[in-house]
Amino acid sequence: MPTQRLAHAPTRPAHILAFLYLFACCAETLASVTSDVYSERVRVQESIHSVGRLACLEGD
Repeated sequence: MPTQRLAHAPTRPAHILAFLYLFACCAETLASVTSDVYSERVRVQESIHSVGRLACLEGD
């Protein structure tokens, strides 16, 4: 019984290069979004700490 190749598997070098390019673009976008989310998280944490310090100072 002959083995069948998957219809969606890249078979030509152009297909492989296109797949690698798409993968690289997705990875770059994911890294950028992750960085933006982390920066925003740090900014929010700093704001929370600032508000907490102000509340402590006003409580004295």
